[in-house]
Amino acid sequence: MSHGNIINAHSAVLPYARGMYALEQIVAENNYNKFKCAVGSTIHYIDHGIDTGTIIKATNLLNPLQYESIWAVKAECYLLSYNMLHEHIQNLLMSSSSYTNLYYAKHYNEEIKISAEQNYLTFKQLQLNTPHQL
Repeated sequence: MSHGNIINAHSAVLPYARGMYALEQIVAENNYNKFKCAVGSTIHYIDHGIDTGTIIKATNLLNPLQYESIWAVKAECYLLSYNMLHEHIQNLLMSSSSYTNLYYAKHYNEEIKISAEQNYLTFKQLQLNTPHQL
């Protein structure tokens, strides 16, 4: 069990099209309204079910009938899902980058101690001058 930590890039819009070859099966059913809802991509967390995990982002493919075949549509959905996954990972890395520093006691010395003391006093002075900025 992944406990929601693994992300899947799904080549259709959930929850409209779950499972393997979902988009193709909707088209085979000749259900255009369902196709319009399902054509696109989703990134979601994996859970114990099939494509039932928490959805991170779902995006419909714009103008899906511009492509020459269902296979070209499917390829575009895959590309969209992997681009969404890449963007999400980039955002996660950017948002967590300020929390990833690891400090060791062996690197803490008198110079860092003095710098911390001085910078703290600077922070206090900045707050006094602009109380809503910190």
